[in-house]
Amino acid sequence: MSPYDFKDGLIYHDKKTDDGAIYDSKLLWTLGNYARFIRPGASRISVSYADRDLTETLQNGVLISAYKNKDGSVVVVAVNQKEAAVDLELNLDSESYVKVTSYVTDAGQNLKSKVLGKPKKGIFTVGKKSITTFIFQSK
Repeated sequence: MSPYDFKDGLIYHDKKTDDGAIYDSKLLWTLGNYARFIRPGASRISVSYADRDLTETLQNGVLISAYKNKDGSVVVVAVNQKEAAVDLELNLDSESYVKVTSYVTDAGQNLKSKVLGKPKKGIFTVGKKSITTFIFQSK
């Protein structure tokens, strides 16, 4: 918590007022895409995609990580640094999952949820300049 608008703050407060005004930051919501859905004891799943180690991808591309929770759910977090939406083709047995839910954080949304239902294909859209978390549930 900080009264100063530094990039590393999670929550800001207005030190010039007596009413205790508090403001959230995008960094707080960004961390929520990981902390809220990747549970203690989760295992990291290897993710492979084209050009993932190129400097351009790391600085301005799409970054993807995946985890398997102890309850069998799979969590995929995609950070899209591009100015355009991208389609991800996930190579997983999506038919074995009963429900997929996405959570999006971008300029206008903070962990906005959307139930995608039972997956039919392995293609999922990630909006421009956003972080999207996909939760694949088998139960």
